[in-house]
Amino acid sequence: MSTSVTLDINKELSVSQGTVSRTVDRAVNSIVAQWNEWIKFPTTNHELMEVKRIWQSTYKFPTTIGVIDCTHIGILKANHHGDEYINRKGKPTLNVQATCDSREMFTSVDVSWPGSVHDSRIWRNSQTRSQLINKANVALLGDDGYDMILPRTEAKWQQWYEEVESDVVSELDINDAASEHSLHDTNTEQSSDSDDEDICLPLSHLL
Repeated sequence: MSTSVTLDINKELSVSQGTVSRTVDRAVNSIVAQWNEWIKFPTTNHELMEVKRIWQSTYKFPTTIGVIDCTHIGILKANHHGDEYINRKGKPTLNVQATCDSREMFTSVDVSWPGSVHDSRIWRNSQTRSQLINKANVALLGDDGYDMILPRTEAKWQQWYEEVESDVVSELDINDAASEHSLHDTNTEQSSDSDDEDICLPLSHLL
C-alpha cells in the first residue's frame, strides 16, 4: 500500500501511520495464508475423475480438468532486474499463469515470472505440468500460446473445438481482469517479492 493511502487512512481514522501499516500487513498475511485452502489443483484419482465428470456434463469436453492461460499484470518497474519485467508491448508486467475450473475458480496460480517470459516457458517449468506429466487421460484447454493438440483434425471438428474452447477459456480471462484491476489499484512500487499478487488471487474467490 502506498504512503499516500496510509496517510489518508491515518487522517480519516485518527490513528498513526504505523498502526495502519501493521494492520494492513496482518490482514494481508492472514488472507495469503489461506492460499492453499482456497486455490487447489486436483491431483488424486478421485478428484480428477470428479472434475472430468463435471467438465463432460457441462461443456462436453472429455478428459478435461480445467483451462489454462497467462495474463500480464501491470506493475511499476522493479528496482532489481527491471528490464526483465518489460513485456513485448514495452510495459513492465508480471506474466501470471493460472488454471481455472468449470466454476470459474482458480485451481493454480504461478506469479513468479517477469513479463518478458513467454507463456510456453512458464508452462514447461510449472508445478502444474509436473503434477500432470504422469497422469493419463487428462487435458487442459489452452490457446495457441501453448504446445497443444486438437482432439480431431477434420475441419468441422476443428471449428467446433475452437468455438467452444474460446468460450471456455474466456472464463479465465474474466477472473484475470479482476486481478489486474486489483493490482493496478494498489498504486505501489512493485518488486518481485511483493505480496500484492499473492493476495489478489485468493480475494477473487470471495468476490
